[in-house]
Amino acid sequence: MRKIRSSDQMEKSMDSRLLYIMARRLSETVVWDKEWIHFGTGQEINLTLVTEVINNFLMDDHLNFVYNRGNSGSYQTKAIMGVISDLLGKDTFQLWNSSMDKVIKFQSMGVLLPGRRQNI
Repeated sequence: MRKIRSSDQMEKSMDSRLLYIMARRLSETVVWDKEWIHFGTGQEINLTLVTEVINNFLMDDHLNFVYNRGNSGSYQTKAIMGVISDLLGKDTFQLWNSSMDKVIKFQSMGVLLPGRRQNI
């Protein structure tokens, strides 16, 4: 299990475990876009594309990073690339906006998929 480096940019927010559990439950209500977006793996990761998708889709000052029970948390959007850059194309994780109604799922094979919670 990879340990995410601590960051001064991490916000005081809900416990990592609670955020992880909440995101898992909310994921069941997400309607995912139909097309995966390939951003690359290894040395060929398109960081510009990843940054643009995050900023244009989630449009929030704070993002919830959901990785595992012990390494999830809320971060300022301007600091999120420092948190996820080592994981891109290697691990699976999610980024949610602060209201937890929009999410981007990142897969270890170098693709991402945006989604929105449906109104129930």
